[in-house]
Amino acid sequence: MLDRADGCCEICGVLIHDGDGWVGEHSFHHRRPRRMGGSSDPATNRPSNLLLICGSATSPAGCHLLVESQRALALGNGWLLHAEQNPTLEPVELAVTPPAHRTWLKDDGVITVADGTNT
Repeated sequence: MLDRADGCCEICGVLIHDGDGWVGEHSFHHRRPRRMGGSSDPATNRPSNLLLICGSATSPAGCHLLVESQRALALGNGWLLHAEQNPTLEPVELAVTPPAHRTWLKDDGVITVADGTNT
């Protein structure tokens, strides 16, 4: 996932890993939440369900706060999914596929952009 994101927040594009280490606060966000108590579903931690984003659950700033505080926006952009949704079938708006496009994330690391190209 770090390769997919090229070291940047997948929502806003800010650099958070420079290749040598973390240079910014970050979190691995579950698009389809783990829910209280976690989840035994193996798909929970697959690449299609995870986004590398800036900020953390305890941070007063960053995209993690954006996702948690702007739920309708997060749902509309695919950054957050409902429990019954399959992350491989739900598009997500990513900043790291220039220019920002709706993309589908696959568990093998392939990103399919809305125009049908793979990266």
